[in-house]
Amino acid sequence: MVTVVRDLTAGRGADVAIDFAGTEAATTLAARLLRTRGRLVAAAGCLPQDQNMEIYLRASTLHCALPAYSADPEDDWRRALEAIRSWRFPVDRLLTHRFALSDIQGAFETALQGSRVGYLKGIVVNDLDEPSSRVRSAGGR
Repeated sequence: MVTVVRDLTAGRGADVAIDFAGTEAATTLAARLLRTRGRLVAAAGCLPQDQNMEIYLRASTLHCALPAYSADPEDDWRRALEAIRSWRFPVDRLLTHRFALSDIQGAFETALQGSRVGYLKGIVVNDLDEPSSRVRSAGGR
């Protein structure tokens, strides 16, 4: 991923990276994608690991923007729900796969393949209670 970003930016790196994944590995990767003096927004509560001081030496700026520390979380939720309700935020495009519970193994395998198969977010629907209402699997919407 670092090589891809460097190739796309003529060796510079990204100006800004935003991490919402909430894992140390994802935040560290986001920091490694930055250009010198780039900015990282850590929005999920994890900090990048920098044992070799690579991030530090590139003078990266880290912004911790945790939603849990919002000045007005009630208003944040109101605005988020309004954006979803009015279709300003394309929630329907976030759900890329649906799986039947009977195909849970396929769901896990697809999730592990991630972007290679166009996977962003999946949902598992219980088809075991009502066998007549089968759910399409492996990418069906």
